[in-house]
Amino acid sequence: MNFLSKNILFFLIVILSFSCQNGLKTGDELSTAQISYIKSLGILEDDEKIIFFDSQGGYKMSGNFLSDKRLASYWIDNNHPEESSIEFAFYSEIDSIKVVDKTTAVTLSSYIIVFVNDTVDFKVYLDVDEISLSKFYEKTLELWDSNK
Repeated sequence: MNFLSKNILFFLIVILSFSCQNGLKTGDELSTAQISYIKSLGILEDDEKIIFFDSQGGYKMSGNFLSDKRLASYWIDNNHPEESSIEFAFYSEIDSIKVVDKTTAVTLSSYIIVFVNDTVDFKVYLDVDEISLSKFYEKTLELWDSNK
């Protein structure tokens, strides 16, 4: 690979990295359309409030959130519906939670493993910095502890 090709590849990787990182949002930062879409997936009730939300690839494709009632994760693949997944657990159903910090990895997202009935039930992916990951995880532990 020549010098110009390496620089173009590096530039594309940098651009893609920044364009994919939407960052952790609070529920108040989500639009009415975004909230309506999440409700249409059946993972948000009318009286439920999203506290933190993160998406990789746009909210219609993926979302991971913490609400006042549950942890949830969804992946919608319109080209391959069989690959789509919608997973959640109410705090009272959760046995344990473990965070996996990948904030220093260039291409990997951190995630929270949610254990229900002593098995790995699902992961909540967060493509965020270390501070945002800590905020999300600490709030998750606080809500889970107060709703067991």
